Amino acid sequence: ALPYDATGYTLALQMGVQFDRILDGFEAPTERVADVMAPPPGKIEGNGRAGWLIDHAPINGYLLTNRLLAAGVPVYWQEGETRAGRATLAPGALWIPADDKARPIVEAAVRDLGLNAHAVARAPGGERITLKPVRIGLVDRYGGSMASGWTKWMLEQFEYPFEVVYPQRLDAGDLNKDFDVLLFASDMIPANLSAAAQRPQPAPDSIPAEYRSWLGHITAEKTVPQLDAFARAGGSVVTIGSAHRLAAAMGAPVQDVLTGADGKPLASTDFFIPGAVMKTEVDNSRPLTFGAPRQMDVFFNRNAGFRHAGDGASLVRYPQQVAVSSGWAIGSDKLAGADAVLDLEHGQGRVIVLGPDVVNRAQARASSRLLFNALFYGPAASRDAAR
Repeated sequence: ALPYDATGYTLALQMGVQFDRILDGFEAPTERVADVMAPPPGKIEGNGRAGWLIDHAPINGYLLTNRLLAAGVPVYWQEGETRAGRATLAPGALWIPADDKARPIVEAAVRDLGLNAHAVARAPGGERITLKPVRIGLVDRYGGSMASGWTKWMLEQFEYPFEVVYPQRLDAGDLNKDFDVLLFASDMIPANLSAAAQRPQPAPDSIPAEYRSWLGHITAEKTVPQLDAFARAGGSVVTIGSAHRLAAAMGAPVQDVLTGADGKPLASTDFFIPGAVMKTEVDNSRPLTFGAPRQMDVFFNRNAGFRHAGDGASLVRYPQQVAVSSGWAIGSDKLAGADAVLDLEHGQGRVIVLGPDVVNRAQARASSRLLFNALFYGPAASRDAAR
């Protein structure tokens, strides 16, 4: 019999924690930790007054970025490597010009969030990406989605501004008026988007009035054309896990390698990974992957791998020698060389496809940076001149 649930979980791998496995007993000077530990304070290197450079890798950098943008402070990503004193920061370093509003926020982040900042005497050279406050719509449904709920919690923890959106609002259109990003969690898109295939819902008059706007389904007939128009007008559609089906419905060139010639999923005797931690290879010089290691573990839970020959591929790939870091798999070789992430232009906007479950109950912290990068990068890269 096939396992029905996750076969590999190893939390340290999902969180990007390096560790050594020790099987023999040992003695060490230790102390009991009774509660969640605060990050050890960081430090400010240098005494320049032009601004601060901060490495992109620490995940608390996203929390700092949201606090700065909320205060009206400009934040930039350096596209190439950047010198900061005697250090060389990898692509994606945050550049924060000094001003009276920025200083206390940066100093508090160094003290409370464990970030290290480089105070420099002059602005760095090179190309940079200008970030802007983002208006995120997190899509949910009547009755709730567990995956959307965990995604909501993650957005709250890192202080992303967002609004929960339901299908009726999507169907109404004019989405660019209210949103820069529409985010679809891993269980939000059914295999069949036809209106006739959707599960029945309660009659509106059978539920309290305040919940009636939550009713509705994401359908090929009504919803997909509005999402297509949103992206073509400069919006970003971001999908996680099996929500990649939406990208294909919008006409994006998304080819799932785990389907047969008939377009149907491979039989479970040919490919089956109900939940395992998989190794990927990362080109971390690209905005979607800034801050990621060159090799990264992701949680694969009945997800997809992609073939795409365009510019939006080769960001995160499964290696030619597919490796399961933790768990069990049938036919994992079908993923050899496949893309795990796609960054696709769609009109003036983007469709960003995150194939693995980069949230996974808010525990896949190593790969969740792909989501956090996408939320900033999509709007920053939009060719919409209206905002």
